[in-house]
Amino acid sequence: MAIFDYISSDEFRQSLEADYQEMVACFNAKGWKAVHVLAGSIVEAVLLDYILVEGYVSQEEAFKMDLGSAINLCKERKVISEKTSDLSSVIKSYRNLIHPGRLIRLNEQVDKNSAEVAKALVGIVVNEIEKQKREKYGYTAEQIVAKIQRDSTVSTIIGHIIKNINPIEVEKLLLKVLPNAYMEYLHQLNDVEFSFPVEHFPTSFSVCFRTAFEQARDEVKKKVSQNFARIIREESEQFIFAYGKLFFRAPDMRYLSSDDIEITKNYLLGRLENDVEGWMPTISGIYNYLSPDDVNKLVDPLVRVVNGDDNNLSAAAARFLKDEGWLAPQSVQAQFLNRLGAWVDNYRKKNLDNHAAKIENIREHIALPI
Repeated sequence: MAIFDYISSDEFRQSLEADYQEMVACFNAKGWKAVHVLAGSIVEAVLLDYILVEGYVSQEEAFKMDLGSAINLCKERKVISEKTSDLSSVIKSYRNLIHPGRLIRLNEQVDKNSAEVAKALVGIVVNEIEKQKREKYGYTAEQIVAKIQRDSTVSTIIGHIIKNINPIEVEKLLLKVLPNAYMEYLHQLNDVEFSFPVEHFPTSFSVCFRTAFEQARDEVKKKVSQNFARIIREESEQFIFAYGKLFFRAPDMRYLSSDDIEITKNYLLGRLENDVEGWMPTISGIYNYLSPDDVNKLVDPLVRVVNGDDNNLSAAAARFLKDEGWLAPQSVQAQFLNRLGAWVDNYRKKNLDNHAAKIENIREHIALPI
């Protein structure tokens, strides 16, 4: 639920979301007293959480505060506006509604009008607290994903959004929130008719992930890269395919152990065999991790595409081979030249001179002196 996506703690956020949903259900059922109780509880929890996070009082002092004290403190600190503080009077005595004392309970009168104010007040308080937290600490991982889901143009500004977020939120975004949101989208894609545009989701998720990855600390990059090696070992084929194609890039292997490099490299080269166009962005930069024995697995699928019917894809595959071969270590580059030479000979034997010329052009580019 977007209203609480600024809350970093999963458990606390889920608890607030459950209370909010119950409050809405009570309002729809005309349970005015219940609306007041739940609204008061939510507002008190949100304010006290902020007070504790900011260190305005000790934990012991916070536990002794009632809602009125929390409202007054937040008003003094300009966390909430004076107008919001005044509106909060409608729920300041919400605990009296469930007080065991007869006189205290009967002294509190609630109706639909005050319930509407109480319900609206939750949104007002949450928005003001969220604004304060965003200005101080940047967006949370959940807020960034919510922005992607709401805004089809988000890719153009994602760098600005991620720029100032807390390092803890960057790690959470990369390891959990963003992959989970994308997998949920894929899971629902064939079962749910979305009432809003979703075509931008894959591109926006990928751009967000790579932008956050580049910003992350090295220890986080290592965790994220190791997570993909784990996914290859443990997860389903569909999960590996979806995650790898969208989020992982071959240069990320620099953060892996030699064993993890091997399993990751073999997986990526295997995917290229059946989908050159889809996997070239992921595999770009793999030259650093190739051995001479790997070269044929990379060269052969790309050569076939170079001489395919799709001119744009053919040109892209040719550029890819030139870049990877030219930048490869010397022993790997030698195998590039040998394998490309074998393809040239094969095409000439079949009198496919145009095919041979394309591959010879790539070979000559790779052989250029550095």
